[in-house]
Amino acid sequence: MCQLRPLPGRDGTPRPSTSARSITAQILTDTIVIFTKIDDYNRQNGARMSNNQNLVDFGQNIRAWRTLSRLSATVVAERAGITRDTLRSLEGGAGSVKLENVFAVLEALGLDGKVRDVLDPASDERGRALLRRRIEGGR
Repeated sequence: MCQLRPLPGRDGTPRPSTSARSITAQILTDTIVIFTKIDDYNRQNGARMSNNQNLVDFGQNIRAWRTLSRLSATVVAERAGITRDTLRSLEGGAGSVKLENVFAVLEALGLDGKVRDVLDPASDERGRALLRRRIEGGR
């Protein structure tokens, strides 16, 4: 095992010898602290993080359809008329992507019809029951 030379502390006195494993652990700990501070800063300053698991799942499913279709992000973005950054945001679960861009990506993947069908109340048992109740004058 490689022995590291102790680095001097702030006051110039030598630090005790540290193993590579403990240095790696300290770097990981420092990185977590830094990212936590960045996240806290973003929250305090109005930056929105996507905490909604539905958005994350939706983005992952968009990415899955794109990769299963063997389409690059560039191709899908061009077909949808958006930037790759917008597509990346959508696939990452960002809730800030415009709805029109979401539908443009769905259309580029050939999924727009499926989404329309799923959202049609007549295509779902619960939706049909609600429609019947509305027609019959109920609430």
